[in-house]
Amino acid sequence: MVYNITSIQNMENYCFIDESIWKTVRRNAETFSDEDAGTFEDGIILVVGYGTPTKELKQKFDYKRHIPEYVVENENHIISACYLANNEFCTVLVVHRDDAPQEILKALKEGC
Repeated sequence: MVYNITSIQNMENYCFIDESIWKTVRRNAETFSDEDAGTFEDGIILVVGYGTPTKELKQKFDYKRHIPEYVVENENHIISACYLANNEFCTVLVVHRDDAPQEILKALKEGC
């Protein structure tokens, strides 16, 4: 399943997400949230649940159509891939290495 995180309050609905993924989501959320309103003004975070088929992720976000601004992996093999749309709107995919599409793994390897 792919979870759409659009605000700090919305994050609380997904407390069942794996702790290592949660920490990554939280770091990304702090990057582009409006602290006063608790909303993300500049983007959304899509959390890819463990075991989610790539086809399901592609239905939510066409990662093949965009080039990531950055792709990083933490010590727990959780990958964050940040994509900017032409209007400066940011979509961050948070996915475990085991479920990451080949395009994201390639960008990670290339040091994007």
